[in-house]
Amino acid sequence: MSFIEMAMDEIQESTLLPESTYDLTIKRADIVPGKKNPNSQIVRVIIEFDGEPDADDMFHFLALPHPDDEPRSKKFKEIQVKRFLHWFGIPMESSGFAIADFPGSRANLAVLVDEYEGRQSNKLADLPRLPNE
Repeated sequence: MSFIEMAMDEIQESTLLPESTYDLTIKRADIVPGKKNPNSQIVRVIIEFDGEPDADDMFHFLALPHPDDEPRSKKFKEIQVKRFLHWFGIPMESSGFAIADFPGSRANLAVLVDEYEGRQSNKLADLPRLPNE
């Protein structure tokens, strides 16, 4: 087998940032099928920390309403999507929004440290309520 050259001494784990408020920028967004219901859809958003090049990007998932949703579940999903769009300044129309508008959108929001399957990562805290309209 061949020797593979890599600067092993320079390779380091990414930084887990402490719970705080950060300037964030959406790097990418796409639509993926839901895990529990493959007929449902989720917007998968990858968010980077501004000025923190050693921090891992965060994933955030927006569950989209589905015709099979109970009314309460549908309302919860809708408000979570609207809050996300509002706080990141993503354009909304009365009939919806475009995924193409996500990349480059920015927000200053609270971030938590979360643990999933034994691995710690940063994630968005619960989004603030919408301002009174």
